[in-house]
Amino acid sequence: MYRDPICGRLVDERRAVKLVYEGKVVYFCSQECAEQFSQDPEGFLEEEGED
Repeated sequence: MYRDPICGRLVDERRAVKLVYEGKVVYFCSQECAEQFSQDPEGFLEEEGED
């Protein structure tokens, strides 16, 4: 299971929408979350690492 960086939902790899960003696969629960990520990937990855 992977965590969607947009909404925080846990996502099953087999059902996820996937994008490759800087050589890393990022998993999303929906196309909408993937599109939102595409608009500002650095912003979402920075937020994810701030825990």
